[in-house]
Amino acid sequence: MSPFYRRIHSPTQLVELKSVAISSMKRLFQLGLAFALCVGLSAFAQREREIPPLDTSDYGAKFFDQLRSIFGRFREADLRRVFEGARPIQCSDLVTDKGEWREVAFFNENRKLGDWYRTSIDEVRSDLAVYIFKGVCGGQRASVQVTTKFPVEESYNAYRDGRIRFRNIDVNVNAPVTARFDSQSQAYVFDLPYLFRVRAADGDQVYTLNPRTLSDRYVPGLTNRWECKSVVAEDVTYQFMICNTTLVRTNAPAGNRNSAPSFGASAYSILSDGKEASSSVKLTFGDETSPKVETAETHPAEHGPSRSWRPVPPEAKLVEVSQAEFRLRFDADLWKGKIGQPAVITGGAFESGAAPRNKDYCTWQPRARAETSQLLDPSIAESIIYTMGFRKELQSETSASIEMQSDAGAALGTLQCFFFKTQTPSDITAGRWLAAAGSAVSLEVPNH
Repeated sequence: MSPFYRRIHSPTQLVELKSVAISSMKRLFQLGLAFALCVGLSAFAQREREIPPLDTSDYGAKFFDQLRSIFGRFREADLRRVFEGARPIQCSDLVTDKGEWREVAFFNENRKLGDWYRTSIDEVRSDLAVYIFKGVCGGQRASVQVTTKFPVEESYNAYRDGRIRFRNIDVNVNAPVTARFDSQSQAYVFDLPYLFRVRAADGDQVYTLNPRTLSDRYVPGLTNRWECKSVVAEDVTYQFMICNTTLVRTNAPAGNRNSAPSFGASAYSILSDGKEASSSVKLTFGDETSPKVETAETHPAEHGPSRSWRPVPPEAKLVEVSQAEFRLRFDADLWKGKIGQPAVITGGAFESGAAPRNKDYCTWQPRARAETSQLLDPSIAESIIYTMGFRKELQSETSASIEMQSDAGAALGTLQCFFFKTQTPSDITAGRWLAAAGSAVSLEVPNH
């Protein structure tokens, strides 16, 4: 069985490990068992020229010393035991500040297949791949959204050859996925169904998260599963995550799903947001009574004013709305007594019977019916996690699905809107979505 691996160099493109040239390091995977490819594609990406700027205050002088120390200890260790012994990471640590995490080290369990780590701020700055965690932490195990960005190889090569500027490199922005806390593994888990199939120099079929060209299509039936924990040690003051990453076949025959993986089928990435942990201490003297210290975790509703929200502008593209924070607001009067039942909506009105043909409409499907009523409670709106995804339904129809879950991870329901005569998500504006959902449901973004 073929191993799973990630290489520091592309087989067809040797990259010098200096300055910004290292940003073309690939994340490659290999799967030995054959699997059947299904027809169709359920995930879409947005192409953009957006290179997340690196905060110069992050990744300080001690960062690379600590990373070097972690790399040295892990390199000769049993990484499965290291991962199992790592501590859970808290939601507030994932989404702190911009929530941008970058890969700073990589290990395959079979070290011969690859292990490397960043050695300078230039190496970190030049890697255009970024993992962005966003969400409202109603608790330290609340679910969050993960948006991933990877540079397009063809575009990066054009920059390397001097044909375009660095700021004009195309970046592939994947639709956000949900990272949920798994109580059994004590890790945050998420799936990235955004793999591209390529051929290695030896002819083997491998998979990468980095698209080669703007026209590349995702491989259906395959996902990259991530399980992430916190790296904690006495000499570590920066935030590091160790993530076990594996390839998972989502459409394999039932008899092949439990096949034992080969040595090398599991890899580990170290991610960091480059921030050093800090603490504050209050010193008291004499008879001064120390005040009781309360955190926002203890009383989240009592700390700071609630944020204000505004309707999404009608001209905004729905796929762009999905890349940032948003929320839905259900009209409590209209939905009272109906939120726990499936519904069809056209032009903001509830339809009876089957879904309409040749026009835009939305369907509401509650999940945990006993808990769905909390969607009508404005006092807990901030704690609900919303995730938007897109699907090609028919030859001329695209749908946008918004999934909702509580801060405890319970699925509350899905609002799926269907748009007639559309080819891609970029054709759908917020105004068209609002025309279908009408006054029954409002789409809002933070009023910054």
